[in-house]
Amino acid sequence: MTTPRRILYTWLVLALAGSVAAQDRGAPKTWPPTDWLLQSLVQSVPAQLAQFDAGTGRFQAQGWHARNQNVIFPLAAVWRLASKANPYHGDDALLAVISKAGEALADAQNADGGWTIAAGGRSQRLPGTYSRWIRAYLIVKDHLPPAARQKWAQGLQRGFAAMPTETTDGARGSSAQAAAALYAAGMAFDKPEWREQARLTVAGIAAAQAPDGFWRSRDPDRHGPSLIHNLMTLDALGLYYSLSQDAAVLNAMERGALLHNALLWPDGTVAAAFDSALPYRTTRNLGNVGFSWTAAGRDFLLRQTAAECSGKRTIDPDYAAAMLIHGGNGPGVAAPTGDFLSDDRQMQKRRLGAWQLCLSAYTASPSSRRWPLDRQNCFDLFHEKLGMTVGGGNGKNQPWWSNFTFGDLEPNDAKTTATAAAATKAADVDGRPQSLRWTPTAAKLSPPDQTPAVELTYGADAAQVTMSPMADGALELAYVLAKPSAAPAAAHVPLPRRSGFIRFGNGERWYPGPEKRTIPGREAGGWLEWDGLRLEFPAEAMLRWPVPPSPSTTEAPTPRPGPPAAPGDLSLCRLVLTLPFSTGTLRQAVVIRPHPPVPATAMMFAAAKLPVVSPSATQIITQADRAAVVLCATTVGEAMTFTFTVPATGDFELLADLILGDDHGIVTIAINDRVLGKPFDTYAPERDSSGPMPLGKVTLDAGPEQLKITVTGKNRQAQKYLAGIKAFYLVKS
Repeated sequence: MTTPRRILYTWLVLALAGSVAAQDRGAPKTWPPTDWLLQSLVQSVPAQLAQFDAGTGRFQAQGWHARNQNVIFPLAAVWRLASKANPYHGDDALLAVISKAGEALADAQNADGGWTIAAGGRSQRLPGTYSRWIRAYLIVKDHLPPAARQKWAQGLQRGFAAMPTETTDGARGSSAQAAAALYAAGMAFDKPEWREQARLTVAGIAAAQAPDGFWRSRDPDRHGPSLIHNLMTLDALGLYYSLSQDAAVLNAMERGALLHNALLWPDGTVAAAFDSALPYRTTRNLGNVGFSWTAAGRDFLLRQTAAECSGKRTIDPDYAAAMLIHGGNGPGVAAPTGDFLSDDRQMQKRRLGAWQLCLSAYTASPSSRRWPLDRQNCFDLFHEKLGMTVGGGNGKNQPWWSNFTFGDLEPNDAKTTATAAAATKAADVDGRPQSLRWTPTAAKLSPPDQTPAVELTYGADAAQVTMSPMADGALELAYVLAKPSAAPAAAHVPLPRRSGFIRFGNGERWYPGPEKRTIPGREAGGWLEWDGLRLEFPAEAMLRWPVPPSPSTTEAPTPRPGPPAAPGDLSLCRLVLTLPFSTGTLRQAVVIRPHPPVPATAMMFAAAKLPVVSPSATQIITQADRAAVVLCATTVGEAMTFTFTVPATGDFELLADLILGDDHGIVTIAINDRVLGKPFDTYAPERDSSGPMPLGKVTLDAGPEQLKITVTGKNRQAQKYLAGIKAFYLVKS
């Protein structure tokens, strides 16, 4: 057996052995959860094949891109993996697709082994595509038709002949990808010089890792981690190790896994204030092959994939294939818990009771390049019950997301577009700022044994934000200027999007949809409640919605009539509270606290668990994903009635958690035919839920009662008359 085939056989044995017997219906105890990964891989095949053009060998032939062929690797993996649950093992038709797909890559190559991505564009050798192509070749090469194997080999060698230079150029993530792919090519074509070049490159990358487990940017003006590039590098190191068994990279993979463990919030999402490339996401980082070769990394993988694995939800086929072919196996060992302080003392992650803070002192000037974010936000705030509450990482050319701004800042001002990045570099003249400044030039974190605070410098101006816990479980955020500024100055409190309606101190309830709105703090009544969060603010504050990740570069200084923002963008937008400073006001503060939408003593009635009928004989369905009951109404007057039991006679307030959507209508809710409150419009531009909404008070006797939901109309923007409910609550008066 040749060396490449022997190593490949070893991968397959490692992947398919070990943890199967330990798995049960719950989360696995060891990595990998082979059955689940293979199931995901198998289930992905029909959709991949549906996109295959047999004439050209291309996937998604319309608007084709070389990266479309990346599916060649998961298809090769599913063809190779033997299991009773895998009908594609050894399938000749699938092998023919794989063969043709590799030929398509060779046919599309330029003389230098690259691919022209767009008409007139430059040729690019894509390390990720070459990596998947060569790994597929290692799997199927002995089974390809002779002519196809020759074309694959010629195309791969054409590209890899130039790859050694690409392993030393560019960002470390892509360099590591190229090196891992080059090592595989050295195995496939018996090129020891390629393997040695790859080894040297990977050794240099591992040695350049910071003690905290991330790789610093080569740009001297950029500091701190870019987590997406960190993940790319760890993935490449894992692939390289699976091929080489070079123990020199194990420590780097372990340090990386420990860092990513440290940066997780309790819900598995990732703290983002440190990150120079991505803002906060509600999705979880599921790790990659680089995590699978260390005990700390496997613990990360087991925790982060537990929900998907236990629920048998399919995972990305490329992820599944990489884990089954290249991943390590064994138990996970929990990483150390507790507060985190980076070696350079520029990163902190701290716990304050139910609150957790992510603090960053990394600074950088705004970049004119597309991907680097502005380092404008020094902290994110997370609550164990509320999730992400304040901050949410950094943005691009978006001063409203900053902790402080100095200079003119108006809604829709063209200076908040990409041109402002260059303008911020203008020097101060006689202490007068010449442009808007929203990224600090220097920052310093308070010591871990003191109240969390970040000192920030913006040229001639200095400011500080402090996070102080209060006796009742609330947190005060204090924004302070060191001295009056010669420029208009303000602090900003960005609130990531939450579910349902916002309730203001003035009694108003408002759903933050696509329409723009500016609300003075005084008019709002000094506080708001939103999905369990309560924020108290001064009268001179100003609320703005929606504030997107990056403003349009074509937006006029004054609003123009036209269609609202696309509803799909709203999840990325923030509600921003702005706190202005003046000569006499150098300190502004807000108080943030959890505020349960219903008292702990409330009786909850889950709609999906109650008997329900439709007096209008309308279809009723249950939505499992939201545990909601939906009346499929098509006109006014249709209704559904729930029966529930009241344990004791008394006076109660009724609250209902209704489903919102662009196909939902206006409804009334009645108890025993007595309508409570006003008709409620359940239209929203996206699927959501209202949260518990007070509808009125009612006196009820002990025993069975009925709650009726009736459709009375629909918003002019609503597509249908649907009515849905998750739950209702009775709060004893």
